[in-house]
Amino acid sequence: MLCFMSLIDNEDDRAKFERLYHTYKQKLYYVAFYILKDEQEAENMVHDTFIAIIDILNRIDEEESHKTWNYIVTILKNKCFNFLKANKRISYMEEMPENSSQFDTEREVIRKETSFLLAEELMKLEYPDKEILYLTYYNGLRSKEIGEILGLSSDNVRQRIKRSKTRLKKMLMERGVSV
Repeated sequence: MLCFMSLIDNEDDRAKFERLYHTYKQKLYYVAFYILKDEQEAENMVHDTFIAIIDILNRIDEEESHKTWNYIVTILKNKCFNFLKANKRISYMEEMPENSSQFDTEREVIRKETSFLLAEELMKLEYPDKEILYLTYYNGLRSKEIGEILGLSSDNVRQRIKRSKTRLKKMLMERGVSV
């Protein structure tokens, strides 16, 4: 943590960063490990996230709030998914169920493949559309909350969600996935 502290000039910002670090470090590690399934890479992603937080420290008002957690975990997840994409590695969130019938196994494979294709196409969307969909569907935030985080109006967020969903549907259909 000392290496992080040396990057921060203001003493108040150092104290805020230290509180954020102690509050979220372990939780972020669990999320990163869940996605990456690799201890070392999970630690690397957590450290990269805290380096990114230093640059946006002034945007964080409350250290222990749902909004702050969603903001920070979104940064982490984007870093993890970008890492997986860059390394062309996929890590499924769930294991295949044991002793399942052939029909269930086929359905599970199709679901995972569709999930992977959706995540792949989602990563192709540009900022802030990717983040808006991510905050909406993975973090369960409302358009007003997302607008506050990204500095957009809630109407703009809703319109971007609608357009992005249409774009994703088209992208998936072009890849042969029926939605």
